[in-house]
Amino acid sequence: MTVTVDLSGVNSLFKSLKEFSDRDSLKILRVISYDISNSIANRVQDKGQNADRKRLKNKKGHIYSNSYRKHRLKKGYKANKRTLTSTGKMFESLTVVEKGQQNNITFLSQIEKNKASWNDLNSPFFSIGKDEDIAINNGIERLLKTL
Repeated sequence: MTVTVDLSGVNSLFKSLKEFSDRDSLKILRVISYDISNSIANRVQDKGQNADRKRLKNKKGHIYSNSYRKHRLKKGYKANKRTLTSTGKMFESLTVVEKGQQNNITFLSQIEKNKASWNDLNSPFFSIGKDEDIAINNGIERLLKTL
């Protein structure tokens, strides 16, 4: 379960800049990758939304099944939105793995990667949407001011 961000888009976007170096490309790639990762986590954990900004629901169209809703309430968790955060371990494992001209946004722990895959099958959340597009644009604007 990985979202890959590579330099092809960054280089084509900035090749018109005269003083744009490979180091600048990698810096932008790093910032964009972390911004996307943070945006996905915040969109899900804070808003309970998928990439299309719609409420996360299971395949039956419910936020939670009745039994799991009762379980969450008994444990003191909210049950009015699906945040995929009971223990917090899955999103704590979300990270960016830098590999030269390509970064992977993934889950480090195999257990959490499996959990994320199961969650994504039942309630798709792990993709780039409008919030991530905004995060990318904001990150690029921030970096352009420093170049």
